[in-house]
Amino acid sequence: MKFKILLVILLLAFSFSSIMAQIQIQPGEVDAALTDNGASPILVGSSALNQDGYFVWGGNVVKGEDGKYHMFYARWVSGEEHEKFSDAWLINSEIAYAVSDFPDHGFEFVKVVLRGRAKDG
Repeated sequence: MKFKILLVILLLAFSFSSIMAQIQIQPGEVDAALTDNGASPILVGSSALNQDGYFVWGGNVVKGEDGKYHMFYARWVSGEEHEKFSDAWLINSEIAYAVSDFPDHGFEFVKVVLRGRAKDG
């Protein structure tokens, strides 16, 4: 029994390594700049989704049966009249939903699916 389990593990490892050998990752240019947001310097660059007036963070994209790409992501309000980034994200974050025809751009906000604790008092 132990031999069969070991054999299966070895076969899976070999299959995985042969698949990984076929995948090639090429580095590309990054369009980003270091900026000061008033609290600490942050790296700002292009993103699959940007929303005016919001910090956007941690988007996860899945392709739906409808052929469109659906993103769930964290966001929270930004701007001079709001709490700074380091204080705002923990209780002011929302989980929002956006849709696109492409996996890496063109996302349009649809709705908020989960509100942050601060919004409920």
